[in-house]
Amino acid sequence: LSLNRNNVILARGGVAGGLNREAMPRHVAVIMDGNVRWARQRGLPSSAGHEAGVRSLRELVELCCRWGVKVLTVFAFSYDNWVEVEFLMKLFEKSIKSELEGFIR
Repeated sequence: LSLNRNNVILARGGVAGGLNREAMPRHVAVIMDGNVRWARQRGLPSSAGHEAGVRSLRELVELCCRWGVKVLTVFAFSYDNWVEVEFLMKLFEKSIKSELEGFIR
């Protein structure tokens, strides 16, 4: 991504371009939903859906950083996830530890 002389974000790699940095929200909130449904549609275990969700979240965090979004709130745990608490907590911990260095500014 880069900015042109009018401060418009020029994007590459399939991301929508022509976004104006000044028009970006300062705070974005996301509800992560459908990881298990995504995995089931592909004949995969639910854990594969949650891991795909982590990859999507990482991409979202990177985009927010590039586009100047200062705050990202993520709702990543629902009532339906209570049956997978141990797996999800380990996945969250592993993901945060592995990504933390890259996101500290």
